[in-house]
Order: sequence, then structure tokens, then C-alpha cells
Amino acid sequence: MTQTEATVIPYQITTYPDISTIRILRILIALLVLWGLNLSESQAQDRDQHLRIGFNNVESYPYFLGTGASLSSPPGISIEIINQAAEVLGFSVDYLRMPGQRVLQELKKGNLDAAFIFSHKQDRLQYGRYPTTNGLIDRDYRMASLSYMLYRPKGSKLDWDGEYFHNLSGKLAANLNYSIVNELRAQGVSVTDAKSTPYIFRMLAAKRVAGVVDQETVADSHLSQLTNAPFEKVTIPIARKDYYLLFSHQFSDINPKKADEIWQFIADYRDLIIRDKLPTYKALHENQPEQ
Repeated sequence: MTQTEATVIPYQITTYPDISTIRILRILIALLVLWGLNLSESQAQDRDQHLRIGFNNVESYPYFLGTGASLSSPPGISIEIINQAAEVLGFSVDYLRMPGQRVLQELKKGNLDAAFIFSHKQDRLQYGRYPTTNGLIDRDYRMASLSYMLYRPKGSKLDWDGEYFHNLSGKLAANLNYSIVNELRAQGVSVTDAKSTPYIFRMLAAKRVAGVVDQETVADSHLSQLTNAPFEKVTIPIARKDYYLLFSHQFSDINPKKADEIWQFIADYRDLIIRDKLPTYKALHENQPEQ
């Protein structure tokens, strides 16, 4: 009988981690999770401290000056307000200038943390977040309020009742490129536009126009520098719009407290900064060549 060789199958010993190894693995996993959370928190804090803020690359005196990608010197009252907020609240800012519609698109994508200055429109809610109280836009937190007022010679019967002009005989004068110019013309009002506030009031003094329509802040500042100015302001605004600093939905979701702090700073110090800075901008504006 032939002896059959036995096939030897090696016995494999399965080893399992002991209790101490399992504990170490759990600790390592927990540390990795905590490290990830801390990294996310750190990144949020970094973004909290460094904001990318966009605004239009076309001048809107006195809120932002100059044209193109660079900041002007001086930059404009809106930038002055944000710079003061940054200093007090402890954050830094990169300003990015671009066409207005692109500003909104970049804000919507989260490529900008904030943008200014924009009036409230329902369709703009998709782009960013406005300051609200109980779900309603709160004008106390506006960055600027732009009122267009009618100015007339003292004793003139020219008037505005909030809807219609009365006793308007002749043209009105307004600053070139102000949005109110096209709005008035659309109502059938004849408007002469010129480059500066001093110039249109000189036109009024020379009786070349029946009245002046100008931004209240700018016109009142100019008239305050005149001695016994022979003009008066009609108290009902022709138009008034509030303008805001918008935060991206992405930024305000991550940093709601910081957004609220900045809006609160604007509400508390906006008027003080405007009163302090406006004379500088007025002087600069008046020294520009007139049309």
C-alpha cells in the first residue's frame, strides 16, 4: 500500500486588536474630528476678521469717489464709515470695485462678504441680506439716505406737493448724472443738468432756471456756507431712497453677530461721520472744473 502524502494547510491565526488599541483608535478619531472642527472655526474667524467688500466702479458723490478699480483719495463717505467700523470692531477690509450688477452677482456667489450702497428692492433679496427688525427692512441701519429736494428763490410760488409741481414756469436745474434727472424728464419736466451744486445755484440766482433739484445733504452743506443765501427749500422731498450695506447670505450665516455689530455701528455713528467728513468732500467737489 502506497503511503499518501498529507497536504498540510497552514493554520492562520486571526488577531484582533486588544482593548487598549481600540481605545487609542477612538482617541485618534476624536482628535481628528476636533482638529477639523477647530480648523473650520479658525477659518470662520479668519473670514470674520477680514472682509471682502464690493462697490460700484463709477463715482457717486459724496459716497464713493473716482472711477475704475482703485480707491480714490479721499475715497468717499461710505468708505470712511466702513473704515471707522473696521477700526473700532477689529476687522480688515479688501475693497473691490466693479460694475454694479457684477457686485450683486459676486455677492450672491459669496465671493464678496458685503457690498454697498444699495436701495431695497424685493428682487435683490436673492443677492444678499438687508438689516431687518421683526422681518422688515429697518432704515435705522441705512448707510445713506438720499433725498432729492426742490430749492427755489425766496418768495417764489414754485411748489411741490409730493406728487405734482405747481407754478413751475421754466426749467429746473440738477446735477449731471443724478438719477432724478431722468425721472423728472420722464414726468415731462424740462431739466438743465450741470456738473456741480454751486453752478446750478448760480444758475438759479441768475434766474436762468426756476428752481434747483439737488441731494439734500449736498445742497444744504453748500447753502450753509453762503451768507444770506436767497434760496429756500421746499420741505416735501421729490424723492427719497435709503441705501444699505448688504451682507452675503454665506457671510451672514457664518458670522451673524459680526454683521449685526457692523450694522449697529453704522446706525450709531453714520450721521456723526457724515457731519465730520462732508465739508472735506464738499470743498473737493467745488474745486473741480465746472461745466
